[in-house]
Amino acid sequence: TGWDSYLPGEGMLIWHIDYNQTAWDENTPNNYTGTTQTASSHMRIYLQPLSGNTNTPGAAFSSGSFYPTTWTGTSINRPVTNITKQQDSMTFTVMGGPSQAVPYISVGEIYDVIQFKPALIETQQQKLLNFKTSDVSGAITLSISGTHATQFQVSSGSINSIDSGAAGGKVITVLYKPTTAGNHTATLTIQNNGNLPERTIELRGSAIE
Repeated sequence: TGWDSYLPGEGMLIWHIDYNQTAWDENTPNNYTGTTQTASSHMRIYLQPLSGNTNTPGAAFSSGSFYPTTWTGTSINRPVTNITKQQDSMTFTVMGGPSQAVPYISVGEIYDVIQFKPALIETQQQKLLNFKTSDVSGAITLSISGTHATQFQVSSGSINSIDSGAAGGKVITVLYKPTTAGNHTATLTIQNNGNLPERTIELRGSAIE
């Protein structure tokens, strides 16, 4: 409708809320008029700047990451990463950064697709996935499904939390050993007994005789 067409910028806004009972009761959360904030004198509702906390007003994030901290500089372990501005939307990852104190599963640098090189039938290729978890209970299970599931294999269908929680994580091998010519796709599903959201990775390969 063009309602927002004259706004000066676009992106994702992150608001900093610093609750104080007295300020809320007296309706004075933002009785601060400076341009540089300090731990002892700052607005309690303000638009987060792109870096730091001192400069106001903030700006819209269109890329990068944001690692929130308290005014004493302590991380609250809630990173917002992979901020990306699309044409009509924003995408980002919450608590997907390093050193988290909440359960998570990290799968190396693979995100959505594992692509194997074109191959001859009955030959074998492999990709290595490093699984690293934090505070995860129970085993991680891996399964392959889809139209061409039989063309792909994983070296193990289960990873225990001790192995995946070790300093170096646990390495799993994904194999592509085509038995027929053509393009092959399947889905690798990673689960943790319903304790964490399941993760899926598309497997792709092609083979000739």
